[in-house]
Amino acid sequence: MPVYHLFQIRPDAEQLRALRTNEKPELAAAWLSGRLGQIAGALEQDLYRFTAIVKARDLEDLFYKTNAIDAPWTDGPAVLHVEPGAQSTSVGDVAVDLEADEASLCAVLGWEVLSWDRAQDFHVKASQLPIPEENAPAP
Repeated sequence: MPVYHLFQIRPDAEQLRALRTNEKPELAAAWLSGRLGQIAGALEQDLYRFTAIVKARDLEDLFYKTNAIDAPWTDGPAVLHVEPGAQSTSVGDVAVDLEADEASLCAVLGWEVLSWDRAQDFHVKASQLPIPEENAPAP
């Protein structure tokens, strides 16, 4: 079963302050565009953060497993690791499957495979994160 590294648009403390004070309009524009699935600005503004490592059959299964439907998704048995502040998967999030050497963007309808120029940074970051074996679900 594939293991996905999930990245979400999550501004750091300094970026949040700038967003709240409208100090950097380009940051606000990048955040909004990213949440609409247009990620170029969010990448340039370094708005993406590693969020979780999750086992899923495919991207649709990943979406299902990382959404709070009946219970918090972060407690699910397929979740191998989750960072504090993780949110349900939505438009603009990126899932990396290192085994398939592919990164995909959660779009308004389904998922879109990212071109290498967009996927490269996510791939490098994901490849540096180990899968926490002690949290791996039993086969």
